[in-house]
Amino acid sequence: MEEGICRSLRCRQEVIEIIKPSVSVSKVFHFGIQNVRVAGYSRFWRRHIGYSIGLEVHEVPFLVDNRDVLEAGMVLTIDQSRTILA
Repeated sequence: MEEGICRSLRCRQEVIEIIKPSVSVSKVFHFGIQNVRVAGYSRFWRRHIGYSIGLEVHEVPFLVDNRDVLEAGMVLTIDQSRTILA
């Protein structure tokens, strides 16, 4: 279990490291999905891997496969909770 937690934290940190202004949300999403799969969860799937936080808890942009681009000053949360397809 401890190893799984460490892998999950590494995956999250790797996603955080690519988040910068002008990076596409789609790039972050696909990178986040792929790095969890490479870490040993080959059947990992999520509709999103995070979202922006503002006046509401969940705000756009959601980290999904779309055309949004990250901007300076955005506050994001990374949510790579494991959803494993059966």
